[in-house]
Amino acid sequence: MKVSQFSDYEKYILLADKCKLPLGYESFLRYKEVISFVKDMVGKQNDTFMHNGTIYNKKISTSDANSLVDSLEKRRVNVFYLKLVANQIGIRI
Repeated sequence: MKVSQFSDYEKYILLADKCKLPLGYESFLRYKEVISFVKDMVGKQNDTFMHNGTIYNKKISTSDANSLVDSLEKRRVNVFYLKLVANQIGIRI
């Protein structure tokens, strides 16, 4: 089976194993929430943006957020930036 045919959860398991992130469905759901937050961040050029009705200051630059989203396709992620963003919204990864 090709990776393009994998579910989002299966892709997360591959990423988590490679990047030493926690495994499991609960971790996957937290990861999805953080990625949603990062994708909202990517589209905004200002230092502040709104996510789910709350205004946030960016902890990472837009280019770092872009590279984080782009790296997901390669099943690699900068764990430092991922944890920094997760911490900003109160999610433990």
